[in-house]
Amino acid sequence: MERATESISASLKIEGFRPGKAPYEMVKQKVGELAILEEATRFAVNKHLDKVLLDNLERQAVGQPMISITKLVPGNPVEFKVEISTMPEVTLGNYKEFALKEPVVEISEAELQKVMTELVEMRAIEKISEEVVTETDKVILDIQMYLDKVPVEGGQGKGVAVILGKNYIIPGFDEKIVGMKKAEVREFNLHYPEDNHQKNLAGKMVDFKVTLVEVYKREMPGLDDAFAITFGLKNYEELQKNISENLRHEKIEKEAQKIEIELLNKISETTKFGDIPEVVIKNEAEQMFHELEHNIEHQGGNINDYLQNVKKSKEEIQLDMLPEAVKRVKTILVIREIGIKEGIKVEANEVEEYLAKAIEQYKDDKEVLERVKTISYKNYLFNFLTNQKIIKQLKDWNLVK
Repeated sequence: MERATESISASLKIEGFRPGKAPYEMVKQKVGELAILEEATRFAVNKHLDKVLLDNLERQAVGQPMISITKLVPGNPVEFKVEISTMPEVTLGNYKEFALKEPVVEISEAELQKVMTELVEMRAIEKISEEVVTETDKVILDIQMYLDKVPVEGGQGKGVAVILGKNYIIPGFDEKIVGMKKAEVREFNLHYPEDNHQKNLAGKMVDFKVTLVEVYKREMPGLDDAFAITFGLKNYEELQKNISENLRHEKIEKEAQKIEIELLNKISETTKFGDIPEVVIKNEAEQMFHELEHNIEHQGGNINDYLQNVKKSKEEIQLDMLPEAVKRVKTILVIREIGIKEGIKVEANEVEEYLAKAIEQYKDDKEVLERVKTISYKNYLFNFLTNQKIIKQLKDWNLVK
C-alpha cells in the first residue's frame, strides 16, 4: 500500500508535498481507497508472479500470463488467479537411425549458361529507336485489359516496361507487339492458361488494348575477356569458374535445407507432443506472415497489393498458415528437446566470437551495428548457434555418403 501511495502521488499535484511524497490519507482523499488498493495489487501480483515463474523455469512459460483478481475488498487479503501457458511435454522417438542419402551436388553446362545469359542481359546497352519493334527489343507500353468489355482489376497500366522474348505477361503477348511503331495502338485478345496464377483470368479470353510509347534497341556485350574485366576479373575463364563456384554453393545450401526439413519431419513423426499452447501457434503464424511480407517487399512488391490480389485479409492468410505453423513449432520443440537430452549447447566464447565477426562486418553501418550490439541480438545468436550445432549433430548421426 505504501508503494502504491507513492506511485499514485507521483502523478498528483498535492499542495505542500513534492511529487511522490504525499501521505496515504491525502492521496486517499484525492483518488479513493479502491484506486490505491488496485495499484497495490498490481505491485503484489507482479512480485508473486516473478517468484512463480522463477520457481517453475523448467516448465518454460510462454506468452503473457492471464491474471484475474478474484477478491479485492479494503481491509481483506487480496486473492488472484494466474493462468500461464507452458511448453508441452515432448517424448522423443527415433532421431539417430534414419540413414538418409547425402545429396551429391553437380553444376550442369545448361545451368552455367543460363546464368551467363542473365549476366549479359543485365549489361545490355539500351538505345531509344524510331524503328519498328523486333523480337529482342525492350518496349514501354500503356496496357488496358478487359473481360467481356469490363476493365480487369489491376489490368490497367501506363509506362509498363516489357523485354520481348521472355513471355513476362502471357504466352503470345510478345508476338502481338512485334512490328508495332511508336504511338501505334493495337487491339487483340489472348486466352489465359487454365493454370495461370491470376485466378480471375485463368482459362478466360482477355481483350487487350496496347499503345506503344517507346522502343529500345538492346545491344548485348560479348562473352569474352573484356566482359569478364567489367566484373573485376582477369579473363572469361575466371568468370566461368567464379559463377560455377557460386552456383555450387547455392545448390549445396538448398540441398542442405531440403535434407534438414526431411530429417526433422521424420523425427517429428516419431515424436509425441503434449498440448501445444494456442499462443505459440498464433505467434508462429504471425512470424510466418512477417516473413511473407519481407519476401514480397524484397522483390519490390507491397503486402497490401498482395492481399488485394489474393482477395484475403491478413487474418485469413494467417489462418491458412496455421497447419504449417504447427509443423514449425513441432520442429522447434524437437530441436530443443534433443539439445537438452544430448547436452548440446553453445559456449559463451562461441557467441562472442560470432558477435565480434558481425560487429566487424557492419562497422560502417551505424544502424545495423546498434542492433547487433543489443542483448536481444545476442540472445538470437545464442539460439541460432545452438540450433545449428544440434542440426549438424543430427546430420552426423543420420546422413550416409
